[in-house]
Amino acid sequence: MIKKMSFYALLAVTTLLSACSEDFKTGAPYKNIDIVYGLINVNDTAQYIKITKGFFNETANNIELAKNPDSLYHNNLTVELLEIQNNNVVKTIQLTKVNLIDEGYQKDPGSFVTTPNYAYKTKEPIIGGAFYRLKITNPNTGVVLTSETQALSNSLDVVNIVPGNPLSFTDPLKANLFRWNLPPNTGMSELWFRINYLEDSAGILKFKFTDVPFATRVNAPASGNTSKIDFPNNQFIGLVRSGFQPAAFDVKRYIDTCSLVLYAGGRELTKYIESSSAQGGITADQIKPVYTNLKSSNKTIEDVYGLFDTRVSKSFNNIPLTKGTIDSLVSSPLLSDIRIVGPSPK
Repeated sequence: MIKKMSFYALLAVTTLLSACSEDFKTGAPYKNIDIVYGLINVNDTAQYIKITKGFFNETANNIELAKNPDSLYHNNLTVELLEIQNNNVVKTIQLTKVNLIDEGYQKDPGSFVTTPNYAYKTKEPIIGGAFYRLKITNPNTGVVLTSETQALSNSLDVVNIVPGNPLSFTDPLKANLFRWNLPPNTGMSELWFRINYLEDSAGILKFKFTDVPFATRVNAPASGNTSKIDFPNNQFIGLVRSGFQPAAFDVKRYIDTCSLVLYAGGRELTKYIESSSAQGGITADQIKPVYTNLKSSNKTIEDVYGLFDTRVSKSFNNIPLTKGTIDSLVSSPLLSDIRIVGPSPK
């Protein structure tokens, strides 16, 4: 998945880490560098904040140090979410240090230690529209890191699509208009098309789905809260093709219903995505953007990079495709190797 708003891909603190330069200044004084990443979501049953630390040692092998958890993680941070209503702190939520591997999230292999993979967790529900202040206290240094965001509410709506009404992509000269409403303070949104299908592999039946993008990285409108796109029907076959791997000859895939999945991200997340993907300029081969919306209580001894913001998503299910649209998927030479044979058997 870029999948989803770069939103899943954004658990890529690696984007921040990749901004490290090899041009270190010999003899430079030691400086703490913290890297923080977290996106709160009203739909999630648990919230995670990832906190690591940067390091450089002029006398040791830094690749070997990167394999030591003590080089990457703090031992005794206090991590809190402060819920703010009407400019008053109404709740202080303590986050617990957990190993993400135990939570079911594996870390990609690389130079840095893969296990443990620590983060800070809470299962307290997030209230849409409320402000949340992330507060990270290091008792060893007394430094406090902070950032604040307003949680996006779940008020997402694709306004011109009715579940049960079929979508048609058969006329190559036409386009499908999609319009969607966004919660206040959205910075960017994405609309994805989810194809639900039944796969018959040598008599073994499995229900599956694949996601492909109708629209990605759509900036929120300057006024109002409604975004829209016209998706050309003549691009539909190619879009479907991008969502499937070729199948063996004994595989049959039956198209079931489809869904529309709408994603929205906060304004700071939008700035982060734009900063991370920025290219060009006469120094583009030397400088990569490093974004942060966190602040340190002591600028003289502490640097912090990273992102604390909000995101939300909503699915609109049980949207059928017209018979003509399914027939076009079955007969298209471009899709012959993915073995779509028709609608799901009843």
